[in-house]
Amino acid sequence: MIFLFLYFSTSKYHSDQCVAPIKLPVPLENGTLLQAQVLIRHGSRTPGSDFFDSGNAQEWHCDENDAISPRLNPAPVNFFRSYHDEFDSRIIQYKPSCREKDLLTLGMQQHFELGQEFKKLYHEKLEFIPKNINPSFFYARSSETDRTLRSAISFIQGMFPPASPNEIIPIVTDSEAAGLLHPKDYWCHELEGIVPHMYETEQFKDFFSEFTKKFRDSYPKEISKKWETKKVKKFCSWIVMTQCSNHAIPNNITQELQDSCLDLVNNYLFMQHDNEKYRGVGSAPLFREMFRIADNLISEEEPYKFIVLSSHDTALAAYLATLGYDYKNKPPIPVRSHLVFELWEISGSIYARYVFNGEPLKVNFLDNATLFPYSKLKGEMSKLGLINHCFIPEWK
Repeated sequence: MIFLFLYFSTSKYHSDQCVAPIKLPVPLENGTLLQAQVLIRHGSRTPGSDFFDSGNAQEWHCDENDAISPRLNPAPVNFFRSYHDEFDSRIIQYKPSCREKDLLTLGMQQHFELGQEFKKLYHEKLEFIPKNINPSFFYARSSETDRTLRSAISFIQGMFPPASPNEIIPIVTDSEAAGLLHPKDYWCHELEGIVPHMYETEQFKDFFSEFTKKFRDSYPKEISKKWETKKVKKFCSWIVMTQCSNHAIPNNITQELQDSCLDLVNNYLFMQHDNEKYRGVGSAPLFREMFRIADNLISEEEPYKFIVLSSHDTALAAYLATLGYDYKNKPPIPVRSHLVFELWEISGSIYARYVFNGEPLKVNFLDNATLFPYSKLKGEMSKLGLINHCFIPEWK
C-alpha cells in the first residue's frame, strides 16, 4: 500500500470537466409543454484498455448489495425470485466487481440524482407528468451495452421510485446487429472510413502534431513505444476516465498532459463529424427516431410525453455536431450529460428547442435560434440531407 501512495496521485480535474452539472431547462412562460425527450450519456464507468495495472492497484465497484441498478434477474415474472449475476473476482479485470467499460456504482448514483431533479421539474413544478410511472406517457430506450441500460434504470429509479410490488418497466434495447442510438459501420456502410478520414483533415493533423511534439518523448513506455493515434487516444481516455471516477493515476503524468488529454478526447469525438463528408451521417437514425416519437404525439398515434434515451458520448457528439454545436476549447462530453429536446405549443403553433446540460443550444442552420418551429427544424434538416443516412437494414 505504501507503493501505491508513492506512485499514484488523485484527480486534479474540475468536477464539471468530468460530470455534467444537474442543470435543467428553464420553462418557457408563454407556452404549453407537449413533450420532453432526454438523451443521456451513461454515468461514470471503468476504463477500456488498462494502463499501469490500475485494475489490480485500486478498487472498482460496479455491483453492491445496495446498488441502484444491481445485477439481479427476476424469474419468473409472477411470484419471482431474484438471481444475482456475480463475476469471479479472481479473473475480472477491475477488481472486485467490474469488467471493462462497466458502469460504476458512482455512475448509478449520478443518474439517480439526475432523475430526481427531472421529477422535481416536470412533476412538482410544471405538473407535466404524474407522480408515478406509467407506460401510457413514458417511453425508455437504451443502446445495446450494459452500462447504458443500467444508467437508464438508475435514472428511472430516481425519477419514479417504485410505487408497488412487481412493477414491470419496459426498456426498448438496441442490438449489436443494428441500433438507432449508436450506429456502427458494419451495418451502416456510410460510416466506413470515418476515423481515417478525420486523421487526414488539416484541423486534426495540426492538433495531433502539436500534441505529439509536446508529449511523445516523455511517455514512450506508457504508449508501448509505438506512438499511434488510436493508441494515444486510448491512453488519454484511460487518464480521463480514471481521474473522473475518483481513482488515481501515476504521479509522472503531468497536469499539462491531463489537460491536453481532455482536448484530445474532445477533438477525437467531434472532428469525426466536423466535415462535409460525414456531418449528419452518424446521427441520422437518432434524429429520425426522435422525430418519429414527436410526430406520433402530434398525430395522437402514441401518447408518450416523457422519453429517456440512454446512449454514449459518441452518439451525443454526432448529434450535437449536426446541430452546429461549438465544441472547440471545451472539455469532452462529461458523463451524465443530458440533451433535452422539448416540444411546446405557443399561440397555436408547435415549437421546439434543445437544451444541453442546462444551456439552450443554438442551431446553426436555423440562424442560431434557440427556439424554432418544429416543422422548420425537420424541413431544414431534410433539405440539407442531414437525416437521410444510415437506414436500418431489413433482414429477410
